[in-house]
Amino acid sequence: MLKVTYCDRSVVHSVVHLFTVYISQFYTTDSKIVSLYDLTMEKENELNSKDIYNFIPEDKFESCVKKLYEKYNKQALSKDFFKHKIDPFSALTQICFQEKNYDQWTSFEKERQLQKSLQNYIGEFHQDIIRNLDGWEDMEITDAINKEKKIFVEVKNKHNTVTKAKLTKVYDDLASNLKKYKKYTAYYMYIIRESDYVDKPFTPSDNTKKRKSKKKSRQKRENLREIDGVSFYKKITKDKDFLRKIYIELFNKLLKINRKNSFSAIKDDDRFIEYFTKTFD
Repeated sequence: MLKVTYCDRSVVHSVVHLFTVYISQFYTTDSKIVSLYDLTMEKENELNSKDIYNFIPEDKFESCVKKLYEKYNKQALSKDFFKHKIDPFSALTQICFQEKNYDQWTSFEKERQLQKSLQNYIGEFHQDIIRNLDGWEDMEITDAINKEKKIFVEVKNKHNTVTKAKLTKVYDDLASNLKKYKKYTAYYMYIIRESDYVDKPFTPSDNTKKRKSKKKSRQKRENLREIDGVSFYKKITKDKDFLRKIYIELFNKLLKINRKNSFSAIKDDDRFIEYFTKTFD
């Protein structure tokens, strides 16, 4: 499990609600300051990340992690540097502005391409997890369905994975499935939200319509919604920390799969919990 032992003061100021709740605990009797991360980890230590295996068999979760790992390695070993067209203007100016040589820029560009692919793989990782949760299965058109709960979901990694111009296609696909599954609720879910938690009717703008058209946005429907990852996992498991537990178990399984010392060393690096907290809390 990831451990946290340190937090700089910027985090103290950024998490106002925790500051308010725990302000009386910031000082010990000997006036020694207790870091906010110490306080956060009091909560973290109460979490049992293995609770997720009440919803998904551990071997299936590990299989999802291995699949992610293999996809990444396959892409990393790809020699097709020009599979996606390179912007030569960007290359030229970046080499100049960042004082790189050609080989340095090539390494940077390969890493950028790999990171872009990884973002897609993470979205597919969550698709696989949801499909393997108890009661869930694969579905036509959209990603997963739970017939007992009467919900189905389209899963993306980030709120901006799908361009605004294509959001109506997501809406239309979900609406199409609702014609078959009439008493269901459809969700467009993205793991990483832009700001506040989201669970509301999904009404994307149709950029193909004229500005004055009354049909500029898709019809508002209570049974066709958009939702963030934390809220969705909480809704289907009744566990508000389920996504955090997935994050911790992902680390544990990657540690098992990848035994390189460079990776195992991060188990004591508190910044990885800090990143999660800043993104999802």
